[in-house]
Amino acid sequence: MDMAFIDEMYNIHTPTLLDLNNQEPSLDIDGLSIEDDDDVTVNDANVSPPTNFTNIIDSNDDTPVSSTYPTDSSDDDILKILHDIVLDIAACVPNLQEVSTSSTSTSSCSNHDQNICHTKKKQQVIKSTDIVEPPNFSNGSEDQMINLQITNTINVRVQPGPDQHVRYEKECIKTTRYTKATDGKPITIDLTQMIDHLNLCREHGCIPWVRTTRTTVDKSGVFLVHPYPIWMKNKKAKAHGGSLYTEITEDDISKGYIEMENLIIVTLKQDILERTDRFTIYDSSKVVFTDACFPCAITAKNMIEQYQLSQSVLHFQIMLSDANNILYPTNSCCETVTLTDYTAIFKI
Repeated sequence: MDMAFIDEMYNIHTPTLLDLNNQEPSLDIDGLSIEDDDDVTVNDANVSPPTNFTNIIDSNDDTPVSSTYPTDSSDDDILKILHDIVLDIAACVPNLQEVSTSSTSTSSCSNHDQNICHTKKKQQVIKSTDIVEPPNFSNGSEDQMINLQITNTINVRVQPGPDQHVRYEKECIKTTRYTKATDGKPITIDLTQMIDHLNLCREHGCIPWVRTTRTTVDKSGVFLVHPYPIWMKNKKAKAHGGSLYTEITEDDISKGYIEMENLIIVTLKQDILERTDRFTIYDSSKVVFTDACFPCAITAKNMIEQYQLSQSVLHFQIMLSDANNILYPTNSCCETVTLTDYTAIFKI
C-alpha cells in the first residue's frame, strides 16, 4: 500500500512502549487444533469408469460400438458416437462434468445428463475453519502494527432474527439454512457513510473487504472467537484466520450497502466440541487473533453452559488489502444483535 496514501487518509495508530506495557499479558499456549470432520469424499467402490472403449454398449440398442470409426461414417455420425460415449462415462461417474461439442451443446439439461448439470450449478461453500495454502492474505501489517483509523463507520441496516434455526455440520452438507432477518431478507451492512472513502481506496489500488467473525456474547468486555464455525456459499468469499471475507464491489459501493447472502451459522456435536483446548480472543485491531485463554470446563456440556455457546454475535469490520495482498484492519466495525441457536423442529 502506498504509505503516502495511508498518511493522507488515516490517522495511523502505532502503539507506544507505554501502550504495550499496559496490555494484558498473553498466555503461552500450545497450538490450537480444532478438527473439521466435514470434508466429504465420494467413494463409490462398486462403480468404475470404463477403461476400454472397444466394447461400450450404446444406450439405444444392444449392438457394441467399435472405437474404430467406420470408413463410411459421416462427421455427424462420429460426433454422435463420441457424445454417447461421454454420456455413458458420465452415467458411471456422476461427478464428471459433461464435455460439450458444437453439435451437442444445449442450454437446458436432458433427463440423461441431469446429474451433470446439477453438479455445474452447485456453489462452493467457504468455511471459516478452512486453512488455505498459500494463505489468501498476508499478515504483513501486523509486523508494522498498522491500524487504520476511519472517522465514518458502518452499521447493520438489516439485522438477523434473534432466534436462528441451525444445523450440525454434516446436516448442512445436504441442506443448508441461511442466516436471515425475520422477514427472510439477508443481513445487510450500510455503507452510505463510507462511499467516498471506499471509492478512493479502489482508485489507489486497494480492495475493501467485510470481515465476518462469529464470537461468544460479551463477557466483561471480552469477546471470544466462537468455536462453532460460519460458512458462506459464495465462490468469491475467502477464509482467513478463522473469519470470512467478502469483497466490497463497485456495485456495492454505488448501492450504498452490501448483503451478506448465503451466510450459514453452524453448530457442532459435543464430541467435536470437546476437542477444543483453547479459545482465541477477538481483537478488531488484529488481522489474526493470537491471544487465547483456556476453557475451564471439563465436558462439552459444561463448556456450552460456561461460555453460553448457544448464543453468538456476528462482527463485521472493514478491512483493506493492497497490491501485495497485505491486509490492514480499520476501526470501522459493527455487530449484530445476540443470536440464539436452536436445533429442534419447534422452539421451546
